[in-house]
Amino acid sequence: MVVREMPNLRRALDLALAAATSPLPSGGDREGVMDAAVDFADSISRFLDYFGRWRERDEMMEQVKSKKAKGKSEDGKLTKADFLMLDRQGDILLQQGRAADAEKLWRALLVRLEQPAAYDTAYDHAMTFLSLGRAVAAQGRPTQAIEWHRQALQAFERLSATDEDAKKMWGKVYTDLADNLVAVGKFDEAEKAYEDGLKISREVGDDRSVGVKLGQLGTLAMQRGDLKTAHARYTDALQTFRAMGEQQSEAVIWHQLGRVAQEAKQWDEAEKCYRESYKLEEQMNHLEGVAQSANQLARVAEGAGRLADAERWYLRTTELADYLPDKGARVFSNLANLYLSQRRLEEAERYARRAVEIVETHQVQTEVWVMQNILARIADARGNVAEAAQWRRKSQDSFAAYAGAAYQLPQWAGEFSQLVKQSIGQLVERSTRETLNQFLAQMENSAWRNLAAAVRRILNGERDFESLRGALNFVEAYIVRAILEGGQPSAVSGQPSSVVGHPSSTSGQPSSVVGHPSSVVGHPSSVSGQPDDDDQMVTLEQFLQTFVRACQPDAPAGLAEQMHAATRGMATQPGLQPELRELGRVLNQILSGDRNPDLSALHPQLVEAVRAVLAQL
Repeated sequence: MVVREMPNLRRALDLALAAATSPLPSGGDREGVMDAAVDFADSISRFLDYFGRWRERDEMMEQVKSKKAKGKSEDGKLTKADFLMLDRQGDILLQQGRAADAEKLWRALLVRLEQPAAYDTAYDHAMTFLSLGRAVAAQGRPTQAIEWHRQALQAFERLSATDEDAKKMWGKVYTDLADNLVAVGKFDEAEKAYEDGLKISREVGDDRSVGVKLGQLGTLAMQRGDLKTAHARYTDALQTFRAMGEQQSEAVIWHQLGRVAQEAKQWDEAEKCYRESYKLEEQMNHLEGVAQSANQLARVAEGAGRLADAERWYLRTTELADYLPDKGARVFSNLANLYLSQRRLEEAERYARRAVEIVETHQVQTEVWVMQNILARIADARGNVAEAAQWRRKSQDSFAAYAGAAYQLPQWAGEFSQLVKQSIGQLVERSTRETLNQFLAQMENSAWRNLAAAVRRILNGERDFESLRGALNFVEAYIVRAILEGGQPSAVSGQPSSVVGHPSSTSGQPSSVVGHPSSVVGHPSSVSGQPDDDDQMVTLEQFLQTFVRACQPDAPAGLAEQMHAATRGMATQPGLQPELRELGRVLNQILSGDRNPDLSALHPQLVEAVRAVLAQL
């Protein structure tokens, strides 16, 4: 379509620009003609955006900018054309990932909007508040984004009484506001914002915004563990997008419905939903979406015990590995694990080595320790003791070097480690030893038997980590190292009552391909007995040191974004300990620029640590 339409559109734009820069009859409105031409160019630019024709868009806008310079306002006041040009430039910067530059541009534009202009700037003033909110949100500062979006809401609400377009934008801004409220863990406020915006969008007949908000409400319900509500919201969103003929959005919602069913272990329903998403992605030739849906179909088949189907879908995903954010490293790892479970060792080794190679070659940020551990298990199965030990050590060391390792531990790790350390002393309370023995007895009858054996050796006097680590996987080795070094592998500990969340295995589990293009926020990882592929969390001491670094103006590129993801993950995971969720919320606010956050709900053990962070900032 773009090839067919663009020659006509460019010809029309050339004529409009020529009219704006040519002599006009007496009394002609040059600024009005230029405003109309730039508005037309802005519409074409967004049309090109939709089809990914960015180079053509940029060339066209440079031409418009050149023509605009010849027809600028005689009194130097901001014109509508000026605003459209600058605002579009900000949109392009934001799209290119240059959010800080976009923020700078919109702040300068806001200053000009607050001065006398050649037209009524009220609507564009409100739009600039919204744009600034989006720019700071893209930099991982949701608290500041919330403030900008509240200003935009107030401005659009004032205009909505007489301007239908303003009322439509009023409804849309609620989505941005709610997204950032979710980011700081304010779920109740976010739900109300989505609902308020949904009501307005329905009143003005903005069906697309209705669908987006329904999708966001579905994801919010998932984050709260309310699968029934999530299914209902996503179903409503699906019907909305289907009625509009929006295939891309429909594919995304089918994917989300698949995740709801998968979370509930309703394998047949999950497969049906992912197949619908897969079919639509194929029709649109959206290969990244095809790969992601194929991967989910593989995971569902594996979960349902249909290993041949799982293999087929994993192999289909590997054909499209280059379209995935991690170049397919996790898919190759998943396939290797599937083959290993069937003792197809040659194939398992080939794909596991391919996964490690991708990580090392492309510097992919993913769980290389899982892949290394699979190679250790393959060597074990072949009886290659030395090779198994080598891979196991690599896996242990890779995991230990990962800043987010501690929060990928099972929930009971902190209490368990504390019990072991208390039991090492000469004066040990009987109740403490009895509780520890209960832990160990349960572990010895589960996948944690090697950890139990290592702990009994520690209780008998051994302290050499190198001799203790031999049979341990990466999670177990991390716990043992923390015990020996006197550290605490979990940020907050309590009194254990039982060993909860035991996994059947701590490694080699299927991992999802993250990054499915979605208009809704990411699904939270479960915090259970096994490390979850999507967790991005850290220990208290290491995390706070890195966190302070991330808040500095000279922080390494990308570190603030990583810390924002980590604190947001802590704040929004329903299965995480309440103390840690509150810590995540507070730290997320600090990272967003709040230097006086409310600490009243923090665990007392954490208040002093957070105050120390604030003192450094």
